[in-house]
Formats: sequence, C-alpha cells, structure tokens
Amino acid sequence: MNHPKTFGGDRVVQKGEQILVYTGREMPDWHVRKYRRTAVVIDDRIYFVAKRDDIDRRTVRYTLEPWPEDHHDLPGTTVYYCEEYVRLRDRSMSEVKRREAVFHVLRPVKSLIGFLPSSAKRRLEASYGISARAATFSSLWIELVVFLAIGVVIWIDTFGNLRAAASLSGSLSGASLILIPILFFLLLELAVRYGHYLSEASSPYGFCEWIFRRSRRGTRH
Repeated sequence: MNHPKTFGGDRVVQKGEQILVYTGREMPDWHVRKYRRTAVVIDDRIYFVAKRDDIDRRTVRYTLEPWPEDHHDLPGTTVYYCEEYVRLRDRSMSEVKRREAVFHVLRPVKSLIGFLPSSAKRRLEASYGISARAATFSSLWIELVVFLAIGVVIWIDTFGNLRAAASLSGSLSGASLILIPILFFLLLELAVRYGHYLSEASSPYGFCEWIFRRSRRGTRH
C-alpha cells in the first residue's frame, strides 16, 4: 500500500510499517490494549491497533502496527478491514442512528403507545426499544385519571346542582345517564388490563384488546 486508499469515507495512509486509518466513525471493536489485541487484516497482512487519537471533533485516527511474529497471544477480535467492512459498518451505524431518532420521537407519546395492541407494542419494543410494559403502565394511569374525572363530573352533576340537592332523591341529567355506563366500562377495562399487566405479560393488552381476543376465540369455537 504505497499510496493513500479510501474505503468509503475512510482514508488509509501507509507510514513506514504503520497504517494510519482516518475515519469519521467510532469503531468500538478496535481496542487499544496490551493483551487480546484487535487484529486488523488489510491486504492479507495482519496489524494490531496500537493507538487511537481524536484529530478533531469529526475525525478519529487509528494507528496500526504489524502483528509481531513472536506475539503468540490470541487476538481478542479479528477485523477484515476493506471496502465491504466499511460499507456494512456505515449501514449499521446509520440504522442505529435512525432507531435512536425514532425512539426520541416516540418517547414523549409513550403513554399513548400503551393503548396500542400488544403485537404492535411488541414490534415497537423490538425495533426502537420502547418498553411495552412501561408504555402500558403509563396508559393505565391515563385511563385511571379519565375514570376519576368522569366520576367527578357525574358527582357534581348529580349532587352539586342546588336544585337537585333540594330534592330528596336528586336527579340525573342526560349527560350523567350517558357517562355512568362509560364509567363502569372503564372500570372493567382498567381491571382487565391491569390484571394482564400484573400477570407479567411481556406485552400487556392494549385498549379493549381483551374484548376482540374473546370475540375471536368465540368465533373459532
């Protein structure tokens, strides 16, 4: 290697017996250590990572030296450094950055994700690291707050009205007559979903998912 080479965005320069690799990508498996060194194979020659330097905020320089013939310690990692290695590395790092970006976008709406079906939460957890159980627990809190809010509205509507208070029996408005069934349904929904959460399910039920699952089971029978 008499002239500088480029592997993707990397620049590879030979300096005597040393190989200098300038790259904008951090390579965690290129360890600098005395034992169990990282072996880097370039053009069928074996080198080890002797030094790592930060040239600037965007560039890292790895200094490679020939693997000593009298060094019999097994390498900790063996890297076949070439155009294909750089291409796969860059693609993998781009995918990691994409997943991190999606994770940061989804994190503020984690509570809403908890209402999704368990299969959807399982896929999001596998792809972007959004915990299905944590998201479900957050959604249960939202559901509980809605349940309590509806209960307060019904209480005020029934007992807070001065005219209704003057009557021994009180009265229910049309709004309360609609909200009471919703209140009891939310209580049942909360109980079922929280019970499934307590069962240590890896991806607990989403909103009303238990109803659809029972419907499918009944259809199968």
